[in-house]
Amino acid sequence: MINKSGTGLVAFEDASVFIQQRAVRNWYDELMRQMVPVSFDFVQTPAPSEAAFFRNQGIEATTSFERNRKRVETSLIKLVRFVWSHYNLPRRRVVEYGSGATGYFDAVLRPREVQEWLQVETNPLAIAENRRRNPAAQVVEGTYYDIPYRDEELIVGLSSFDTASNLSAAIHQVAGALRPGGYFLHVQDVRPGVHFQREYLKKAGIPLPTKMFEAGKGNPIGYIINGQPSSSTDIFQDAMGAAIHEHHDLELLTNRYHTLVEFQPGDVRQEVYFLNLYLELGLPPNAPQRLRETTMIVTLAQKVDR
Repeated sequence: MINKSGTGLVAFEDASVFIQQRAVRNWYDELMRQMVPVSFDFVQTPAPSEAAFFRNQGIEATTSFERNRKRVETSLIKLVRFVWSHYNLPRRRVVEYGSGATGYFDAVLRPREVQEWLQVETNPLAIAENRRRNPAAQVVEGTYYDIPYRDEELIVGLSSFDTASNLSAAIHQVAGALRPGGYFLHVQDVRPGVHFQREYLKKAGIPLPTKMFEAGKGNPIGYIINGQPSSSTDIFQDAMGAAIHEHHDLELLTNRYHTLVEFQPGDVRQEVYFLNLYLELGLPPNAPQRLRETTMIVTLAQKVDR
C-alpha cells in the first residue's frame, strides 16, 4: 500500500512497483564504491551556448541509449503504463519536449490508449531522423525555454529536462503552458546530463566538486561532495524537486525512484536496469525464476490555483 509520504509497494498486473524516496540500492553508488575518483574542474568545464550546443549535437547522443533500453523494453513499457494508471494521467493532448532522434516516449513507451501526442525537439538532425523512423508522428521544432502553447492537459519529457542548465526557467515555461489541473510528467530513465548539475549545485550553495566518478570519458555518474560520494541520479532528483518548488502554482505530487520488480521464466539470474545501467547478476541456485528490476525517476507536478 502507498503511505501518506507517497512511498511503498504497489501490485501491478503480474509484477510489483517499489516507490522510494531514495533507491534502496542505487547501482551508481555501488559502482562508485569500486572506482577511484578523478580530478574534475567544474568551474572551467566549457559551457557553450546551450541552444547552439543542442541544435548542433549529433544524433548519436540520443540514440546511444537504445541498446540497453531494448534489453528491458517490455519492462519499461509496463512501468510507464503503471505511471499513467497509478497517477490517473490524461489520455489525450500530450506535448513532449526533447523527444530526440528516436521519439522513444511516443513511439514505444506511450500507453496505446493515450492519443494526440505532439513531439517537440530542438535539433534539426534529430527531427529529421525521428520523422524517418516514425513517419506518422507529429514532430515540430521548439525548446522548453520558449513554450508557445497554453491550456495544455499534460506536458512530458523523457530524460530531456536533465539537459537544461536552467531548470527553473524551463519549469516556469511549463507552468505557463499548463491549464489549471494540468500535469507535468518527467521520466528519467538514463544517466542525467551535466549542465543542470553545475547550475543546481551553485544555486543551492553547495561547493562545486573537484573529484568525479567517470563512466567513460566525460560521463560522470557521481562526485565527491562535502567529502562523500554523491550520485548524479540523486542530484538530479533533488534539482527537479527544487525547480518545481520554486513555482507557487505547481504542486509536486511525486519525485521518486520507481522500480518495477518482475519474476520471469528463463535461466536463473538477476537483471538490473538502473537509469540505463544494465547488469546481469547471479542468483542463489534455489531461486525460482529470473528476477528483473527496472528503475527510473518519476517526477510529477500539477498546476493549481493559489
